[in-house]
Amino acid sequence: MNSSDARDALPDALRELSEYRYPVGVNPARLYVQGLAEGKSRSTGKESLGMLVSIGSADSIGWLRFPWHQLGPEGVRELRALVAKHYPSPASANLRLAALRGALRWCWLLEFIDRDAYERAKEAAGSVRGYAPLRGREVGHDELTALYGACAADPDQVAGTRDLAMLRLLFATAIRCAELVAIKLVDVDLEGVRQVDGERELAIEIVGKGHRRRVIYVVGRALETLERWISIRGRKPGALFTPLSHVGGRRARPLTGDAVRHVCRKRGAEAGLKRFNPHDARRTAAGELLDELDVVATSQYLGHAKVETTRRYDRRGARSGRRAARVLDGVESG
Repeated sequence: MNSSDARDALPDALRELSEYRYPVGVNPARLYVQGLAEGKSRSTGKESLGMLVSIGSADSIGWLRFPWHQLGPEGVRELRALVAKHYPSPASANLRLAALRGALRWCWLLEFIDRDAYERAKEAAGSVRGYAPLRGREVGHDELTALYGACAADPDQVAGTRDLAMLRLLFATAIRCAELVAIKLVDVDLEGVRQVDGERELAIEIVGKGHRRRVIYVVGRALETLERWISIRGRKPGALFTPLSHVGGRRARPLTGDAVRHVCRKRGAEAGLKRFNPHDARRTAAGELLDELDVVATSQYLGHAKVETTRRYDRRGARSGRRAARVLDGVESG
């Protein structure tokens, strides 16, 4: 399909849109992306805006020169329909629509559109409803034992200890992969370890999505392994978890998210596990937390802005059903 045919195939409200050059320093799309957390959030924001332009424009104008303020409620509504058609998964569609609402908000803040136009456009860019199969999986207790054992059995003590400390921290604190690699040694104050209810505890403040700060608590074997890793890593400033080539050196640059995913694949294969990724540790921890805490407390600990996000992490399924059946049986017996 050539450019002319592609343009004719677009809905009316999108067909006439063309490249727009915003004044320097007041590009709504750029400011939206700059307001996101550095790393994966920004790259996802750029990708989402790029996909919106690809879907809603016949020209290869790029997300920085797309006329976001000219969409109007009808254009937004038609773009949302195209996004919903393009992405069968509601989660994928809503990720793009969130970026659209972010760019529209900056159009209003920069006074390209008035408040009424923004509110109507934002409403038109509402989330897509629907069901999609849950992504990822839970990692079982026996699998964790095998996973940790594979790290401990590594004849390379440096690699084994680092990977064990990373994996224990992921599963024991439910932090995101991006949050893990962002932790610096200065954030980990081992002198601040204290006794709480007879157990040693270390508090670490991290910065999550949306620049939201929260505190995670490291206890038990996760804390012991972390202390062992730091004694091997040394006290030079920089990232807590570094490439093995940097141990003992002058630099301490952080691992990448891809490096952490590689560790999960490598150690999982050594332990004979079905494939899992770093975020599956968060999914697993969320299920454990929901067994013991209410959804609001779990949401706060996970650093979710909305409780609805936490509900999507609930993979207890049949386990919850069996517990409910026993509770109700006890009520009837009583």
